[in-house]
Amino acid sequence: FVAPSAGTYVVSTEAEDLDPEDDVNPDTVLFARTLCNFDQGAAGQDLACNDDRGADGEMDLMSQIEFQAEAGQTIFIFVDSFGRMDPWRGPYVLNISRN
Repeated sequence: FVAPSAGTYVVSTEAEDLDPEDDVNPDTVLFARTLCNFDQGAAGQDLACNDDRGADGEMDLMSQIEFQAEAGQTIFIFVDSFGRMDPWRGPYVLNISRN
């Protein structure tokens, strides 16, 4: 993602359980970094990370992060699924907005 202008950006995921019979719920993990390569070890490369967002005390397995970006800055946004034993795999929508 390249920030079109300076400001605070909110990134979130949305997904639908396409197979409610399988006992595996959509569950995303979302994070943003200024570098793509994890081995570079540069300070300040992690901007935000979230596993489960919550609203009004309710559990929500989707994710939402917020970070500051400068105009023209490249931000690497990663979406993953949570769960080692039987992770959810499926389509999701990635929303990006500027606050």
